[in-house]
Amino acid sequence: MRNSRMRNEDEEIERLLRDESRLSQILLGPQARSLKLIGRSNPRYRWEQYWKTKEQLNDMKKPIREFYQRTNSLIQQYMYIDCLLDSSIPHELLNEYANELEASAFKPVDIPDTIAEETPQASYQTQSHLNQIAGSYGSINNFASGHNSSSSSTLKTAALPQRRTPKDIFRSSENLPLLQHEDDEATESHSQLQSPQSNVLPKEAGPQPNLPWLEDAELDHDDPIVALAIWINLIANVILLAGKIAVIISVPSMSVLAALVDAVLDLLSTAIVWTTTRLISSSQRDQHNYPVGRSRLEPLGVLVFSVIIVTSFCQVSLECIQRLAGPDHQVLQLGLPAIIIMITTIVIKGGCWLWCRLVKNSSVRALADDAITDVIFNIGSILFPLVGFYGRIWWLDASGGLLLSLVVIIIWSRTSAQHIRNLTGFSAQPDERNLLLYLTMRFATAIRQIQNLRAYHAGDKLFVEVDIVLSANTPLKDSHDLSEVLTYFLESVPIVDRAFVHVDYLSYNAPTHMLKQPAS
Repeated sequence: MRNSRMRNEDEEIERLLRDESRLSQILLGPQARSLKLIGRSNPRYRWEQYWKTKEQLNDMKKPIREFYQRTNSLIQQYMYIDCLLDSSIPHELLNEYANELEASAFKPVDIPDTIAEETPQASYQTQSHLNQIAGSYGSINNFASGHNSSSSSTLKTAALPQRRTPKDIFRSSENLPLLQHEDDEATESHSQLQSPQSNVLPKEAGPQPNLPWLEDAELDHDDPIVALAIWINLIANVILLAGKIAVIISVPSMSVLAALVDAVLDLLSTAIVWTTTRLISSSQRDQHNYPVGRSRLEPLGVLVFSVIIVTSFCQVSLECIQRLAGPDHQVLQLGLPAIIIMITTIVIKGGCWLWCRLVKNSSVRALADDAITDVIFNIGSILFPLVGFYGRIWWLDASGGLLLSLVVIIIWSRTSAQHIRNLTGFSAQPDERNLLLYLTMRFATAIRQIQNLRAYHAGDKLFVEVDIVLSANTPLKDSHDLSEVLTYFLESVPIVDRAFVHVDYLSYNAPTHMLKQPAS
C-alpha cells in the first residue's frame, strides 16, 4: 500500500513538472509575444445590421438602390478584413520572427530548475519526454537535457520563407476564420440578450466576406492559361483581319473600313499585351536591373495603344466626312461572301469573349472586354450598309462609320486619360483608402495611433505609405517585426503594389520625406 502511494505521488510530481514546463513555454514563447503585440481581436462593427437584401434593394428607387449596393460591397470588403485579422495568420507570421527574443520586450525569463526528487535516470527520462512535447513550430525549445541542464533557453524555429506572395495571405483557407466563429457566437448571444425581438438574417441572405479584386489576381502573368488565351486571340485576330481585307476590297464601305481598322488595332493590342506580359515575366528574374519588376509596362503599353487607336479612328472619321461631303451618292451593296465573313467575325469574337472572361487575369479580362466591344462594333458595321442598301439611304453607311469612329475615339480618350492620371501618381479612391486605413487600424492593439496614410497610383496599382505610432518603450525588434508583418498584409491587398510602414513614437512629427517643391 505504501509503495503504491509513493508511486502515485511520483507520477503526480512528474505530471506537475510537465505542466509547469508547458505553461512556461506558453507564457514566455513567441506566441505570447504575438498575443500581446497584436492582441486577440479589436472591437468590430456589426456589419450585418447595415446589409440590405435583394428584396429590399428591389423595392428602392434607382439612386437609393445604387447607394445601398455600394454599401453592401463595402460591407463585404470590411468583413473580409475582419475575418483575415481575426484568424491565426497575423500571429503565425509574427511568430516566424522568434529569433533573438532576448531583444524583445517579452523576452524569456530564466526559470530555475525544479529540484527533482528522483533518481538521475528517471529525471533524464522525464526531461527527454518534455523535450519531445515542446518541439513545436515557433516555440522555445526546452532546457538542455540531462540533470545538469542550464537555465538558458535556445530557440528552435522554422526558417523564414524565401518568398511571400499575396496568395500566401489573402486567400480563403481553413486557417482564415479560426477565431471568427467563436466571436460570432459570442456576438450573436449578446445581441439576443440585448434585443430578443431582433431579426437575424439567414446566412444565405446575409453578407459574405469578399474582396472584388481577388479574382483578377488569382493567375500570374506567366501562367500557361494566360499565354494560351493570348495566342488564341492572336490567331483569331489574324484570321479575321484577312477576312475583312477581302471584304473591303470587294465593297468600299466606310462602316466596314472602320471595322477593318479596328481589326488591325486588335492585332496590335494583342501583340502589345503579349510583349508586355513577356517583359514583365522576364523582369521578375532580373532583380539587378529591375529591383521591383516592370509591372508599370502594362499601363504604359495600353497608353501607347490608346494614342494609336485614337489617331487611326480620327483618320477614319475624316474619310467618312469626305464621303458625306463628296458628290458620289451611290448606295453600296454587301454581297453574300461579305455578309458571311462579317457574321463569322461576330461568332468568333463572341466565342473569345465567352472563354476569356472565365480566365481570372487582368490582361486576359482586358482581351475579353475588347472582344465584346468588337462584337458590338461588327454588328454595327454590318447593319449600317445593309439598312442603307434596302432603305436606299446613301449616306447611312458613311454616317455609321463616322458614328462608330466617334464612339471609339471617346472611349479610348477616356482610357488614355485614366492611365496618364495613374502613371503620374493620382490618389487612390476614397473607398480604397478607407479599406487600407481600416486594415491598419484593426491590425494590432500595439498601434496607438495612425499619423498618416497615403495611397497613390504608380501605374494600375497603388503605393501605400503608412505612419503608425507605437509606445516609446517598444524595443527595436518588436517594432520592426510588427511593422514588417503589417507591410506584408498591406502588400497582399490585390490593388497594392508596394507598402511602406514608418514607425514613430510621437503623435506628431516632421514630414517623413523631404519637400521637393519650393515654398510658396
